[in-house]
Amino acid sequence: MGTDQEGQTQSMTLSLSIEDFGLHSLDILQRILVTTDGTVTETLAAIFLEPIELVKLTVTVVASPEPLPALEIERGSSLMQRKIVLRGSRSSTPYAYAEVTIAADRLPPGLREDLLEGTMPLGQLWISYRLETFKERPRVRKRIAGALARHLGVDADDLLIERTYRTFTSGRPVFLVTEFFPATYRRSLP
Repeated sequence: MGTDQEGQTQSMTLSLSIEDFGLHSLDILQRILVTTDGTVTETLAAIFLEPIELVKLTVTVVASPEPLPALEIERGSSLMQRKIVLRGSRSSTPYAYAEVTIAADRLPPGLREDLLEGTMPLGQLWISYRLETFKERPRVRKRIAGALARHLGVDADDLLIERTYRTFTSGRPVFLVTEFFPATYRRSLP
């Protein structure tokens, strides 16, 4: 909250696109996760008081079969697709699942190689390579877990929170990120 020139209180607003529910309906942890502009890995580590490890499910590089307007790429451009789980290194609790589509040709070769190796979260790689990034405000919605349930240790009919955003480098979209979190974590906080 701030005050304007006449001393009146101004309320803080979020410029976050939430499609089918109100932010007030989320637990405090999920509100933090959907609104953070920092790295989700570090946020999860702080929330659950344990180191977070990345589990690589798949990382592939393909020629885009069609134009991808979200990343402003043409058909035939090099696309990296990465699917990962972020889980607690002590508890093995899966806290988040993510799918990332990357305009691979827009990144330095070393960063592309590290992304292919798939052992470091994006935020840590951005810091390691001193990559200047801008994250647009995410689009957030609820969805049924379905097939994603196996990655998050939830039931197929449980609700997930889905957060999608683009990350820009040098004014161009490079990463299209979709993260999924359980609507409620079953594990209690330490």
